[in-house]
Amino acid sequence: PEELNDSQRRAVSAALNKRRPFVTIQGPPGTGKTRVVAEIVRQLYKKKQKILVCAPSHVAIEKVMSEVLKYFDDPEYVEDSLVDKEKDLIANAETIEDAICSHDRYMDLCELFDRMVH
Repeated sequence: PEELNDSQRRAVSAALNKRRPFVTIQGPPGTGKTRVVAEIVRQLYKKKQKILVCAPSHVAIEKVMSEVLKYFDDPEYVEDSLVDKEKDLIANAETIEDAICSHDRYMDLCELFDRMVH
């Protein structure tokens, strides 16, 4: 995998900083957002953290997964270990909402959203 530039490294560092409850990564096409997300996933995976990647399209998720698999010697093994069953890939809005609402930091997210909107 390609090396990250300074801006991308800062984004990865910010996302992995436990003192930051939430981080958004945005930029125009071609700025390396997929590579940044893949690096964040790779580092969290190494720490055996649970990871949920959301994107507006299946194509975007496939790009992230493809980039993540570049980091491993045996992509088939990693892909199998990342997803035990096909049904685990399928999530609906209700189950995701339940998971988010029950998270310890959910109220922090609500407060942050309120501050951003008002």
